Amino acid sequence: MTVSRALRVGKPLKVIMYPSVHICLPSDFRAARAARQSMRSLEGYVPSEMIQDLNLLVSELVTNSVKHGSLVRDQAIEIDANPTGHGIRIEVSNPGRAELTNSIELRPRESGWGLLLVTKIASRWGVTTNGSTMIWFEIDLRV
Repeated sequence: MTVSRALRVGKPLKVIMYPSVHICLPSDFRAARAARQSMRSLEGYVPSEMIQDLNLLVSELVTNSVKHGSLVRDQAIEIDANPTGHGIRIEVSNPGRAELTNSIELRPRESGWGLLLVTKIASRWGVTTNGSTMIWFEIDLRV
């Protein structure tokens, strides 16, 4: 277990603890479901609303890795979930290269909403590319 942060609730100090999660996923259609299942290990440690948000955002980012990462069969998608001083940080990494856009389509589409959802739900997010791609987001714990 990792200590996330100490919060003052009334007079006593409450320490919130939950485990870190690391998982390697296949770069195929099974990845998003496996990613959601891995977040279930945090149930009971973080509020259920946060689990729902984590599941949605992790699923979107893993799906983007599968669809747009130009990965081959043996390349894995990795997820790391770690407590921070204010909530949780999720990193989704793949060995592919990201091609991101800063524009939103004017016409509504059925797909392509992943990063918009990340922008709306996450407290912070970003992308690191260095021959591979790592998209991260943080969600602050609301107490």
